[in-house]
Amino acid sequence: MPPFFKSVSRSTSVDKYCEDSGEFDRLIVRACRRYNIEFAPVKAVIKAESAFNPRVLSLAGARGLMQLMPATAARHGVNDMSSRRHNITGSV
Repeated sequence: MPPFFKSVSRSTSVDKYCEDSGEFDRLIVRACRRYNIEFAPVKAVIKAESAFNPRVLSLAGARGLMQLMPATAARHGVNDMSSRRHNITGSV
């Protein structure tokens, strides 16, 4: 079975997340408040979809933390899918 992601290893991403967890949490909280969405499911999706790696690219072409597809990103005004803030806000 081919790898699902083309990117750095998961362990590196998770280690980097531990360093940046405060920033991730602030971005998630801000987007969740804006759209009245619960925090925990959004954070769980990020963990499952990208292991907190904003540069991850799936074989299907989905990008970033929440694995946005280019057409979905464009529809929601996300210009930079690798931007943590844009990817989270556009996905939520």
